[in-house]
Amino acid sequence: MKIRNGFVSNSSSSSFVIPLNNGTFDCVADIALHMIPKRAVEDDDDVMYNIHRRLELGMESNHPISFNSYNFNTFIVKTDGGFFVSTCNNHDWEFEVGGMSYDDDQEHYILCEMPYCHKYYNATYDITGHPYGKLLSYGGYKEELCEKCRGELWVNDDKIPYCPNCGKVNEFKEWWKRHPISKTSLPQSIINGFKEVAKEAWDAARKN
Repeated sequence: MKIRNGFVSNSSSSSFVIPLNNGTFDCVADIALHMIPKRAVEDDDDVMYNIHRRLELGMESNHPISFNSYNFNTFIVKTDGGFFVSTCNNHDWEFEVGGMSYDDDQEHYILCEMPYCHKYYNATYDITGHPYGKLLSYGGYKEELCEKCRGELWVNDDKIPYCPNCGKVNEFKEWWKRHPISKTSLPQSIINGFKEVAKEAWDAARKN
């Protein structure tokens, strides 16, 4: 068993668990809003604003949240075992609550699998989805990066990977909206074929 009282420093990424009844944080949003200004980067206020705005628009306060942190993104999820946090130890997050003991398998899940297994609200990009990664034989995931800017790729409900950093998604969405055929009026078999054509067009744009 390992106990985290703060962060380990032997790698760029780290994980820890905050007990549910910790006396400090009531929900995922509380933890995210505590951590974001600790990054001390230019967009801190914008990222915090995005979370507050989403909460005002009806997002649950325990919806999984992600945001960019130095060298490794942060992911926060509430589970029956506590608030699971996968993050970067290059920041001093200044947590005053103690860590919770957990085993190697659980640590592997938080660091290697959890970012790909939940639908997050990414407060940096103001998008909902999860990073795009290929499932590996041992159960982890291999992160896929944008060929243009080397930023992370994300997927949403349509399962098509896109780069929120360089705006490739906007090109695809605009192409989709300009198409003269309304997909809502077509049989499902034709819709599926139409999506394949759209995906091929998007893949071709990625290579340019």
